[in-house]
Amino acid sequence: MITNYCYTPRFPPSQTLTSTSAGASLAALASESPHVEVVRYEHKNLKMTLKGVDHNASALAAGLIDCGLVPGDVVLSWLPSHFAGQVCVC
Repeated sequence: MITNYCYTPRFPPSQTLTSTSAGASLAALASESPHVEVVRYEHKNLKMTLKGVDHNASALAAGLIDCGLVPGDVVLSWLPSHFAGQVCVC
C-alpha cells in the first residue's frame, strides 16, 4: 500500500514562502533558452534541448493524468542500471 505523505513546515507569520513546481521551472527555463542542450544519450546519438525535455515532460504528465493520477500522487520511475552510464546531463 502506498501512503501519501505531506510535510507542511510551520513558519512565523513574518516569513512567507513561494513555491514553483518543477514543471513550471522547466517551462520557464525552456522559454528563456529553448535550444540549450541539456541531455546527451550517447548510446543512441540523441541530444535533447530544454525545449525537447519540457515537451517530453509535459507529454508524460498528460499521460499520467489520463491514467487517473492527480497532483500529490507518488510516481516511481525505474531505469535499467546501464542507463546512467549512457546519459550525460549537461
